[in-house]
Amino acid sequence: MTRQSLSDDVIDLLEEERATLLAADFAKLETLAQRKERAVMRLQVGRLAQRDLDRLVALSERNAVLLKAMMQAILDTKNLLLEGPKTPETWSYSATGKRKTLQPVPGVLAQKA
Repeated sequence: MTRQSLSDDVIDLLEEERATLLAADFAKLETLAQRKERAVMRLQVGRLAQRDLDRLVALSERNAVLLKAMMQAILDTKNLLLEGPKTPETWSYSATGKRKTLQPVPGVLAQKA
């Protein structure tokens, strides 16, 4: 395999990785990561033209941004799920214009008739 076809293979893998990230296909990402690792190992044997190397770096950085955004979204979702359901607060305004909640504050006993 020539250096050009090796870099083309990696470029194709990076394009496929981008599409997989956008589709959130996590099972396929694992397979792609293994294929990408093998392809990059083959690339290390030969030297690439600077143009090809620049393209590979740009595509890798683009995918890294997507992956980082996905990881942050997953963490944010996890944190929201761990917080549990939130009840909306109902607000009222006094005659002086001050806002106050109509629901009792958690941890404060409410007097019942």
